[in-house]
Amino acid sequence: MRSVYKSAEQTLIWLGEDDGTVSIAEELATAIVRKIMRFDQPRREEQNAQAVKSVRQEISDHLRDMNSPGNLVSHLADLPTLGSRHWNALARFLSRPWFRRVWVIQEVAVSHRATVYCGDHEMDWNVVKFAAAWIARNGILAQTGEDGFRWADNVTLMFRFANPTAMTKINPNPSPLLWLIRDFEASDARDKVFDSLPLMFNDDVGRALPKDLVPDYRKSPESVYRDVARYIIQADRNLKNLTSLPVLRAFALWVPRWEYGFSLGNSGPLGLFPDAPEGVRPLYRASGRLPLQEVTLRRPKQPDTLRVRGLRLDRVTSISESIWANFVDIDFPPHPTRGSLVHSDKNPLWQTWNAYQHELLSYPSGEDHMTVLRLLLVANRTRIKQRADEDHMSEADFVAYLRVIGWNMDSLPAAYKKRQIELGAEGDAHRYSRDLVHSCTSRSVFGTSLGYLRLCNVDVHVGDYVCMLFGGKVLYTLRPREKTLHSGQTWRFLGEAYLHGHMDGSALSMKRACTEPAEIFDLH
Repeated sequence: MRSVYKSAEQTLIWLGEDDGTVSIAEELATAIVRKIMRFDQPRREEQNAQAVKSVRQEISDHLRDMNSPGNLVSHLADLPTLGSRHWNALARFLSRPWFRRVWVIQEVAVSHRATVYCGDHEMDWNVVKFAAAWIARNGILAQTGEDGFRWADNVTLMFRFANPTAMTKINPNPSPLLWLIRDFEASDARDKVFDSLPLMFNDDVGRALPKDLVPDYRKSPESVYRDVARYIIQADRNLKNLTSLPVLRAFALWVPRWEYGFSLGNSGPLGLFPDAPEGVRPLYRASGRLPLQEVTLRRPKQPDTLRVRGLRLDRVTSISESIWANFVDIDFPPHPTRGSLVHSDKNPLWQTWNAYQHELLSYPSGEDHMTVLRLLLVANRTRIKQRADEDHMSEADFVAYLRVIGWNMDSLPAAYKKRQIELGAEGDAHRYSRDLVHSCTSRSVFGTSLGYLRLCNVDVHVGDYVCMLFGGKVLYTLRPREKTLHSGQTWRFLGEAYLHGHMDGSALSMKRACTEPAEIFDLH
């Protein structure tokens, strides 16, 4: 199909019949494109071409850095008022099924020219994609609540897939790509893998399809996903793809579920953040510089088992309530009867403080309690992939967020008040709110037997273990399964864990000091 679309003179995209709002949607999309390209002023043809190139570059920057400045960040002047019928119509347009299907990526990524048809209306694909990029870049979904705008990100991703140079920069295994397209849909789960492979392995990027990844529809979805996961682990020599979504149990739980998007409520993997550039401290290096130490990746008699080495670090002793986006997002619309849950005891800052005051006030790492609280709930990361403990505005953003949710500011340590003066600027509560949504949605805070606090998936129980698996960027939660005569001790893989104070390899030093040997873990 890639060859078909690449060879076509023009691709015609059919979105369905007109529902009576397409003309209004087209009017707004065109106005947005004119605004960002400044076509409202007379220009020569070559100037217009330069404007298109400039916007394409900005969209590329947008994909690399969600907070980069540029033309795409823009006020709403000269556009209809948010909430008007124009925005509703455009949201309906972008929510059509075509924008959610995984097979359409190739359709527009390699086409030389594409035209969109909807009823009797004809629209150049460039208008649709530039308008969608502007919507995604300016957070219109959060401002309008129009669910159709969540698919605007899908459209902007197609810019990356259409650029062979950008694709060559992606690690040569399908994992990053599979996570990028997680919100696209497929009626057959295998298509989520098979339809994405030609984007990464093709003549344009100089990569041949590996033998282990050749599409084979004789395999079950479980076998396809498991074999791809094993290929990725072998190719990367690390375990950063162990990111199970615990609510889904059809596959072995160490196998990533790429066919499901994060719309299920999960805030996304911790270990898949890109490696830091040379000279920059990585976000996480829980197992230090130890490489993956697998005993065997291929076990013909037990294909669903992944056998690796690691260490047991700690054990879960208590659990907070589950955290959801409406508990932390200050932009989330209030519930009609319960009001804003952000300002209630459902907010995870209040939950954690009320449940773990003693642990926070005497934290083993020696940090003050507000620092632990701030970094724990965002897993020490910002939405733009920086370490929160090295972001000079993170603390100010946190204090601003505390003000919004009604925290007693007189109770803050003097260091925080002094730091606010040193920063010389007020923090952004919305920025810390976004970091919270990005990191702790669909997770819970857990207390451990050694007095640490951690953030991990909600499927964890008291008695489960926090473990370091060699080759893993983050820590993991495992549950011992009943021993059997033939297989011995096996472990149920529950997902990633952020254990505050032990994400930079310090746990490895602690365990070495205790001379505790590594174990073999058979993961299911």
